Amino acid sequence: MVMYRKIAIFLIVAGLISGCVSCQSTDDIQSVTETTAETVTETETTSILDELGEKDFEGRTYTIYENDYTDFHINIPEDTLTGDVINDALYQRDADLEERYNIVLEYHEDDSSDPFKNSVLAGDDLYNIIISDNMNSLVNSGVLTNLCALDDLSLDQSWWSPLIYDSIRYDDRMYFTTGDISPAVYQSPFCMFLNLALYEDLGIETDIWDLVIDGKWTLDSVIELTKGLDRDLNNDSVMDLKNDFYGIVMQPTEETTDALLAGCGEQLSGILPDGSGLGVTFNERTVSVVEKMMQFTQKIVHEDINDVINYTFKEGRALFLQHKLESAGVHLRDMEDPYLILPMPKYDENQETYISGMSICVHCFVGVPKTADPEFTGFVTEALARYSHEKIRPLSYDLVYTQKITRDERSLEVLNIIFDTLYVDFGMCFNFGGMNVTMKDIVFYEKPLISTIESVRPAAEKAIEEFIENWNS
Repeated sequence: MVMYRKIAIFLIVAGLISGCVSCQSTDDIQSVTETTAETVTETETTSILDELGEKDFEGRTYTIYENDYTDFHINIPEDTLTGDVINDALYQRDADLEERYNIVLEYHEDDSSDPFKNSVLAGDDLYNIIISDNMNSLVNSGVLTNLCALDDLSLDQSWWSPLIYDSIRYDDRMYFTTGDISPAVYQSPFCMFLNLALYEDLGIETDIWDLVIDGKWTLDSVIELTKGLDRDLNNDSVMDLKNDFYGIVMQPTEETTDALLAGCGEQLSGILPDGSGLGVTFNERTVSVVEKMMQFTQKIVHEDINDVINYTFKEGRALFLQHKLESAGVHLRDMEDPYLILPMPKYDENQETYISGMSICVHCFVGVPKTADPEFTGFVTEALARYSHEKIRPLSYDLVYTQKITRDERSLEVLNIIFDTLYVDFGMCFNFGGMNVTMKDIVFYEKPLISTIESVRPAAEKAIEEFIENWNS
């Protein structure tokens, strides 16, 4: 593997234009940024839970319906402590809140949301919340309650997701959100990975870490750092994920284009810029973003969609990988080369903040059934979110990501950036008129940009009109 990479690097460097200034030293590249811990005095014993006040629910049961089918989207603890960080944190959370508010926390797990949906339609008060993935089916079925009507939920606070509160709240209605209440949320954000061994071998002088921290990690940065790096190493005239070298690899899916657009503050449909309603938001800036995206994206021939991760990046034949944090724990745990986690790039330096779009396929989104008692459900749901933010998120940073996923403590600082800027919008969730799939075809399969989007605009506008009717009813 090492010899193969050295040959690949030799070929790449030989093909690049000479005259580059030598890169910074290995010590500089792999140095760990020191973070200053906040000093907590002995008198600072308050918790954000205290703001909720005291309650005694006299042993009432609160039931969480978990619609999951994976072993790595963990939202449910075992019946005992196991030594696993997340399991034990969830177990302790439930025990503490049960004692504090005199409640019983129960879970119902199913690989489908249909039983949940049917119970609500039948008028049964069986569940208090559902944690699931793509929520559009539940929203369209009319079985979820308006979260904005639950007085105890602080949906614009950091233990939920303020950017999601802004992007999928329409006409003062919001039917699902996410946040620290679900540990699976820590696997859902889109991000980028940098192979640090290749970064050193290629003699890149740009300090990517400084770019990120200074807010200068942009689409132009990606274009500049990846251009000219692709190499057909086996000379068969076909770029092959299992044999050749790439500047950047990514899955050719609508999730990828959604991630890149969201990172640049763009959406294909959603809340209109002037706040006047919901509609198609494709505009001149979107065109500029897509044109830049197309300078480093390409059609990739693959046998399996995960080949970009499991072969090309993992084997050290791509400088960058774009995917989601889930890959770090699922695909890259035994990767030999060190890597750095990066946020999704901004459009330009004038963009106020990084934006971390989320995969709607990760089981971390939370909704409340219409049949649930709003006062009891709202209070306990908020308590679960606040406790999780205060107690479980730090464990996910310091223990899970440090020990199992990240190879560089700088990634922990990036994780703070990512988790504080979680985002989804209406277009990502509902794909009105097939616009998001259409954008994938434009970016990866060379369909013309303007005419292709305009061809689906009428269908998107009609779908949005029907959606608004259903949303408001």
